[in-house]
Amino acid sequence: MTSGGKLPVELERLAFEYAAETRSEIPNLILVAQRVRVWLEPLLYTVLQLSSPHLAATVLKSLETKPAQFLASTVRHVLVYASTDTLDPEAFERFLTSCPGIVTLSITGSITGPNLLPALGNMRIQRLSVDLGELFFRYQCEVEEEKEEEFGVNLDHPLFATVSHLDIMDDSDIEDSELEGQEWLQNLSTLPALTNLAFSTTPNPHIVHSILGSCPRLRVLVVLFSVSDTAGARAYLQEVINEVSITDMRFVVATYADYYADWELGARGKEDIWVRVEEFVARKRRGEVEASDYFLNGSPADESDESD
Repeated sequence: MTSGGKLPVELERLAFEYAAETRSEIPNLILVAQRVRVWLEPLLYTVLQLSSPHLAATVLKSLETKPAQFLASTVRHVLVYASTDTLDPEAFERFLTSCPGIVTLSITGSITGPNLLPALGNMRIQRLSVDLGELFFRYQCEVEEEKEEEFGVNLDHPLFATVSHLDIMDDSDIEDSELEGQEWLQNLSTLPALTNLAFSTTPNPHIVHSILGSCPRLRVLVVLFSVSDTAGARAYLQEVINEVSITDMRFVVATYADYYADWELGARGKEDIWVRVEEFVARKRRGEVEASDYFLNGSPADESDESD
């Protein structure tokens, strides 16, 4: 079967897909012919990094015109940073409901809330980054006061059935020395697929110690910092060493240069912070890095400073 008497359709498609490896070229390429649009347009939506409130609102608005089957079969990796002021929560909920094929999901901003749980429960998410407190708690503003309705983090929710990589973005609660109200953190061992755990804020050292002891299936437990706060990362590591006896090679304090860029690398199957942390732990097990070294500079550009 040929197209235009030149190339077989199969080769023509391969040629266009090769040209589309630079995603910036796809909008121009899909104008060539309808068959090219059918081949390449899904590539525009497989990975959606909506890293600003305006971008999130704009892209999700445009996707409302797409057939549900297109979204269900195309959208696989999504990062959204948005607030309820810039993005209609119901529109975001509709979008998630239309994309049950999502396997990588990062949600930050006040758009996070328990109204999303039904949609998330219908997915088979493997990599999840979210503030779990915000996801499972509801805040309702009444006439002149704010009423807090506590739902509690529920690790039995279907959302967690397939999560292997969990990045917990919760803020101050997990920094408290008292574990009261945070019992769910001690139940992470019940997650059937969990192998990689990260905290994007600083958990109390006793929480770290408790999780490592109760989750033998974990490959890594990493506390993440921006590379701009390397001093803070080292200070936190010293706090952990001083307060609890850490002898577990799976524990890592790591820095990364850019969260959004790193997320995109992982979504596209390239070397991200998860890969670098796992390799760091593997090097410790092989004796190439001191077993007592828990610090990793997670920026690929600075691999020479991976350990101290």
